[in-house]
Amino acid sequence: MLLSEDEGKSIEETLFLTSIPGYVEKLKKIKNNENWTKALEYQKDETW
Repeated sequence: MLLSEDEGKSIEETLFLTSIPGYVEKLKKIKNNENWTKALEYQKDETW
C-alpha cells in the first residue's frame, strides 16, 4: 500500500485520538446532542 505523507499523518492522528479512553464516545455524544442547523462548513482559506 502506498500513502502520501498527508494520508499517513492523518491515519497516525486518527489512531492517536481513538486511543484516548472515552474520546470517541464523547465526540458521538456531542454530535448527537448539539444543534447543527447553523453549523458552517470548514473552509481551508478561512482566517481565525
